[in-house]
Amino acid sequence: MLKKYSYSIHKRLAWIVFIPTLLWALSGIMHPFMSHWFKTRLPQDEYKSEKVHANLTATEFHHLLKINGIDEFNDLHVVTFHGKSYAQILDEKGIIYIDINTGKRIKKSDENYAQHIARYITKDLENPVKLTKITAFTSEYKSVNKYLPVYKVQFDRPDQMDIYVSTAESKFITFNDLKRKTFIHIFSWFHTWDFLNFLPSVVTISLMLAVLLILFLTAVSGLLIYGFFYTVFKKIEPTKRDKYRVRHRVLGLSFSFFVFTFALSGAFHVWMKFNPKSSEANVLKDRFSSEELQSTSTFNLASLNGFGLVHIANKIYAQHLDTNDLKYRYIDLKNGKELKDGHQFYSLQLLNKFRDLKNQRSTVASITWTTEFTNEYGFINKYLPVMRYEFNDADRTTYYIDPAAQKLTAEIKQLDRYEGFSFAFLHKFHFLDTLGKNFRDATLVFFALGISLTTFLGIRMLKRKKIDS
Repeated sequence: MLKKYSYSIHKRLAWIVFIPTLLWALSGIMHPFMSHWFKTRLPQDEYKSEKVHANLTATEFHHLLKINGIDEFNDLHVVTFHGKSYAQILDEKGIIYIDINTGKRIKKSDENYAQHIARYITKDLENPVKLTKITAFTSEYKSVNKYLPVYKVQFDRPDQMDIYVSTAESKFITFNDLKRKTFIHIFSWFHTWDFLNFLPSVVTISLMLAVLLILFLTAVSGLLIYGFFYTVFKKIEPTKRDKYRVRHRVLGLSFSFFVFTFALSGAFHVWMKFNPKSSEANVLKDRFSSEELQSTSTFNLASLNGFGLVHIANKIYAQHLDTNDLKYRYIDLKNGKELKDGHQFYSLQLLNKFRDLKNQRSTVASITWTTEFTNEYGFINKYLPVMRYEFNDADRTTYYIDPAAQKLTAEIKQLDRYEGFSFAFLHKFHFLDTLGKNFRDATLVFFALGISLTTFLGIRMLKRKKIDS
């Protein structure tokens, strides 16, 4: 009886999931091609700012702001491009550039700086470009990139190269050329079902979960038929259809475990999307007045490559990253002296603010300065270096805080760890990382192709049986 029902269920479920299974498997194969094997190699993969050859004290910055009528702002940097240095003033209304030699505000410098970074990355100084400011994530610039707003710099050339840059951070974010755009669209449509974006997200998530559950049940019923009941099947004369049955059985038994892992880890990953984490309260925006920059200090702020401004205990400091130990240093603008243990002091100040925002009352169990991505804090989080704070609550809640961006870059609880582990190890096979990316990706492609072939043979067998009957 169980054999009969298993066979009947298996046939009916197979008709439901064979197309989604083929699309998931084949589009999944494209991921290593897109991200690794056929990825376009750019001349530069990181933007390195030009050194500023100027002597600028806090008071001189105060003068530049006052003559341009700027009384308040969010941050201040110095950037150099096209042979000139500018005071880059970040404000809620936009980014302002002041020539440090003439004191004049320069129009369209933000666009020029974005173009400069894009041409530095591509080493393309000739082809014309078109700039678009991106303030929301799109089908080509997805939320996984984290940074907003950014400029999309489109090069007029055969490969349709687009470079995305954040001028506020002087950072190259990502790129898309024609090949990568094609991969993204195929993967988005067939793997994450972006073609259903017109529906409420809860409907799309529910549909994907339903199909993944049916896929799991299809594999289970197939395993019962071909693994446990095959010896009791009626012997039939060898036919062409029977050859399909034998091949389908062998492949199904060989790849059934991986159908389980892909389906269950995928379902866990999709289920977590029912409660997406909001990033609205994850950034602390500091505010400065130009009067705070008045000082008798002769310290040259322009010598601090990539500095920004922060408040610590009601004082204003220049924050910059020491490339020797990848820790932040803090220079008091009033006296030009470094704040002792400023790295820990400021990180703790940010932690306390985020704890208040998140109503976190547990004590800190461990503190770690993180300079590399890990299994828990992966490349998807983008920001480095960050301070890791783990609390002693039941969920082992962990905050990752970027002192430069004043941003809570990740808030991880125990369920997030379970989901991240299952997706990394059961869906993307990161347990094979020690053997190299090529081996890991080749293994993934092999099993995905095996599942595709199993699905194809099964449906072909059912179609032939339907025709013969």
